[in-house]
Amino acid sequence: MMIYNQADGRCVLCGRKIKYEDMTIDHIRPTSLGGSDSVENLQCTCRTCNTFKDKMLPDTFFDRINEIYLYQMQRKYGKKLKWKLANKLIKSMAR
Repeated sequence: MMIYNQADGRCVLCGRKIKYEDMTIDHIRPTSLGGSDSVENLQCTCRTCNTFKDKMLPDTFFDRINEIYLYQMQRKYGKKLKWKLANKLIKSMAR
């Protein structure tokens, strides 16, 4: 309940509001990569995000999400000038 309340009832990865009974607990640093079961290493997540994150470290997870987002936006808006400008800005911020 403490972890759920700390997250204000939201998945810390996607921001969606979730019911307490639908919450899953994610290890920020997976135990398979040396993470512990301490409260400081646990976070509130929805099942979808927890399943997708799996055994990734936070930076690896967010990099993967960004790759997927950029790829899908490129497919959908690749020829539009607004996307070309936005994509250039996003890539410059990631460096």
